[in-house]
Amino acid sequence: MRDKILLLEDEAICRLFMLHLLKQQNYDVDVAENGEDGVKKFRENYTEYSMVITDVGLPGISGIDAVKQMRLCEQQKGIAKNKQIPIVALSSHMSQRIHEACLCAGMQKTYTKPITPEQVTEVLKIMIPCTA
Repeated sequence: MRDKILLLEDEAICRLFMLHLLKQQNYDVDVAENGEDGVKKFRENYTEYSMVITDVGLPGISGIDAVKQMRLCEQQKGIAKNKQIPIVALSSHMSQRIHEACLCAGMQKTYTKPITPEQVTEVLKIMIPCTA
């Protein structure tokens, strides 16, 4: 069974680029184009995901607020912090303030867009070490 990644990305070009890179590396990908849909998919299928990659500036609720809700879902399910699903943030405006807000929300790593194929490979190896 292949690892599945939940990708929250509203920009079509970025979404297609990430889908291509992830599928090229043999991952299944669930896509949400906004924060609300991402949280809904996470709540319904969180046991299926090996990792979440989210844009910070999503329409509706932000990627940061979506991750807060995802972490609350995990807490309500009794998932220990060391067993949480890894979450990575992407932003075209990654300031120190946004970086810190991402980490406080429960994300493990942040990247500034455009992310390179090498960075995608790196983050997959770090976050999903058994399969990358």
